[in-house]
Amino acid sequence: MIDHTRELDTALSARWRELHPLPPGETEVLAYDLTDVLFFGVTCPLAEVGRNPDHQARPQVNVGVVVSRHDRMPMLHFSYHGNRNGSATTRNLLVELQKAG
Repeated sequence: MIDHTRELDTALSARWRELHPLPPGETEVLAYDLTDVLFFGVTCPLAEVGRNPDHQARPQVNVGVVVSRHDRMPMLHFSYHGNRNGSATTRNLLVELQKAG
């Protein structure tokens, strides 16, 4: 199976910005948030025991979202294995943002 997540995110965010342009002279400012989601099933390949605020030793998936500061529109999202910490997800964030344009 081919993952088209990045292409879809890029196309959707470009279309959003086309329909809802930034005010003249304003530069796009992005915010990044990483959230852990506890997983209670048995078949998710991304679910791994990781660190979470409640210190529960349960499988989880990490979801990262890049949001526009101007209109709070999600522009990109990322899914990570549950045992990956926050600093590890930000290392490649700039590379991913450059790829997305």
